[in-house]
Amino acid sequence: MFASFAWAFLADKFTIEEQVRKSAKDSVLFGLLPISIRDEDGRAVASVGSIEDDLDGRVAFQMNHSLQFGSPFLRYAFDRLVTKYSVTPELILDYLRRSPVFVGGRMATISRGMHMLFAGEHYAGLCILIPEVEAALRRLQRLVGGAVYRRNRAGGTNLCNMEEILRDAAVVAALSEKVTFYFRVLFTDARGWNLRNVICHALGAPSSIGQMQSDRVIHALLLLGNLRTTQGGESGA
Repeated sequence: MFASFAWAFLADKFTIEEQVRKSAKDSVLFGLLPISIRDEDGRAVASVGSIEDDLDGRVAFQMNHSLQFGSPFLRYAFDRLVTKYSVTPELILDYLRRSPVFVGGRMATISRGMHMLFAGEHYAGLCILIPEVEAALRRLQRLVGGAVYRRNRAGGTNLCNMEEILRDAAVVAALSEKVTFYFRVLFTDARGWNLRNVICHALGAPSSIGQMQSDRVIHALLLLGNLRTTQGGESGA
């Protein structure tokens, strides 16, 4: 049930890339003009180059809009899932516990955040759950032998942040390029939703966070809940 739902609403990088290329053929100017992305204060936070020079940026920008357009359909499907299968936070938590990236010591926190989302406390719930998504990704990075640490300027080491984790070759191999690109657009790319930075660095007003963002974070958790440990000790969907 949850696995099928999660895969059905995964934005496909490669399908969107084909759409971007087709749009560029239909409108040459569209493919050439750069795009400047600004926040609510008018500050430039990112730029998107031409299709030839910055295809990934164009795809991320287009996926941003595709996720917004698809949000009512995701909400409708999730409502149907809740009604048909009596889905509760506890049922989702039971599903997540089967995945090796969600460890027991963090489940109480995830439970609190999930209950907040179900109660409509979207900003507070995401303040709890987005760091837990990052913790789950870091757990995956450890399990698949990725480079968990990087050197810092003080002569020590820092843990990789979410963007770095999602670009780790071992993590990409475990999750697939399609999933890691989707997660980057959703959580860490300023050309996309950038939810990790918007929430964790308080870049947006709490009133700007609502059901649309909550549904996507639940969807991300369900995608990670699909992971299972193989005989070799690695994780895979």
